[in-house]
Amino acid sequence: MSKVTVPSVCRRHERTRYMQDLMRNQFYKQRSDFELSAIERDKTQVMPEGVSVQTDIPYMNDGDKAHRMDVYRPEGSESTTLPVVINIHGGGLLIGSKEFNRFFCAKLSRLGYLVFSIEYRLVPDCMVFDQFSDVCNAFKYINAHLGEYNGDSNHIYGVADSGGAYLLTYTAAMARNVVREVYILLFNVCLMLKLTSSSVVLYLIAPLFSLILSTITIVALIE
Repeated sequence: MSKVTVPSVCRRHERTRYMQDLMRNQFYKQRSDFELSAIERDKTQVMPEGVSVQTDIPYMNDGDKAHRMDVYRPEGSESTTLPVVINIHGGGLLIGSKEFNRFFCAKLSRLGYLVFSIEYRLVPDCMVFDQFSDVCNAFKYINAHLGEYNGDSNHIYGVADSGGAYLLTYTAAMARNVVREVYILLFNVCLMLKLTSSSVVLYLIAPLFSLILSTITIVALIE
């Protein structure tokens, strides 16, 4: 039986750290490239008239810029109760921003909706479970302050694209108390494995966790 020497362990950790740094830098480059392309795209768009916008409203009091939202409503409708749309931007959980969807949100508002467009933290600055938490906290804020915005609590809809749709689906399932407890349990297991296990172990169990999460989400949404 071959022995694992200290130098070999150190080299393995160095290789792992190198790959992690490489992937992290690639993610940040993707984000930078996206932001530059978004600036060019915005030059081709025209903001619809007749919509008022409140920007960068914090839904958590921690000072994090990612914990903010924008609110759109038709001009002159401040005293009117409106159906509600909650928008979650996409971007594969890695890129994107609420500003990228502002033309879309404004057009929805022109149709007579009160639109909340939320921001959330992005990978690799956080884990996906942190993103679930951000979206859930945004939902809590909207629910608590809906009366202040004259939103109709009987007509609340969610719209999202790409990674945003992923977050919307799972957080909708988390509204069920039992499902939320399962998510918390899996989060704690993932955290423990991240701290005590190799990357290989995490990659091997990731499909299993994904299957469990998908199954309990489907069950929760069809009940």
